[in-house]
Amino acid sequence: MKPLLAVDFEASCLGDFSYPIEAGIARWDGPGHEIVTWSALVVPAPAWVRHGDWTWEAQQVHGIAPADLRQGLAAHDVVSGLRSVAAGIGHAICDGGEHDMRWLVRLVMASGWSHLPFGLLDFDSVTMEFAPDAFERMAGLLETTAVPHRAGPDAVRLLQACVVGIAGTAAPVRVLTDRDVLPDS
Repeated sequence: MKPLLAVDFEASCLGDFSYPIEAGIARWDGPGHEIVTWSALVVPAPAWVRHGDWTWEAQQVHGIAPADLRQGLAAHDVVSGLRSVAAGIGHAICDGGEHDMRWLVRLVMASGWSHLPFGLLDFDSVTMEFAPDAFERMAGLLETTAVPHRAGPDAVRLLQACVVGIAGTAAPVRVLTDRDVLPDS
């Protein structure tokens, strides 16, 4: 079985000029393995702030204020962390569709990296391939688990649903630190 990867972003809003403010990733290498996850707040690129949108409604959903982003990482370091966790996996599952792709592209463009660390696959289209009983287990987990609206926990929630569908039971979760995924941390 191939490892699975899920990614999630929190953003300044959902508008066309929104930008990523938090990125989270979760990886599962198959039965018998734990889910490993890493996330980071993103220090906005100056152009994002100058030309981007921020809404109070989005801030109420994720609970991240603009001042909180000063504690984040530069885009280059966030992409480096995503690449580290995703090593060897070509695609990540997401549930934000075009929004997630827009935020991933903006993050990569601001980072100085020349290409995306992975492609994105829509959660609904991936899970359509699951057997009906597996799909029911996944749906049950998603219905009974609150959406945290934070990138790392949201990525874990998506991936845990897939794990339950595949393995029949949830996997333990280990949260990685910056030291685990970033060089020289």
